[in-house]
Amino acid sequence: MDARRVTLLFPPAQHQQVVLTAQHEGKSLSEFVRDAVDYVITLKKQAHRQEMYNGLERLAGTGSPNITDASTTIDDTLYGENGVWRGQHGK
Repeated sequence: MDARRVTLLFPPAQHQQVVLTAQHEGKSLSEFVRDAVDYVITLKKQAHRQEMYNGLERLAGTGSPNITDASTTIDDTLYGENGVWRGQHGK
């Protein structure tokens, strides 16, 4: 394994907990910390992905399903008689 050496500073009480937990799990301190970091990164990636999906869900239904090429209708949509610029979106 290609690894990099790093120095981590823990407050004494936290260091003791990390060491005891690693021992309890039968892991070296390095292995325990690597696994913990992998776990946190996975959780953060999942949370970020869920945030993106939630954003997409909020957008669902905001466009017209009948418009297949918005570039041909954008002027009318924005500036036409019932254009968005008049605050009459979709009316």
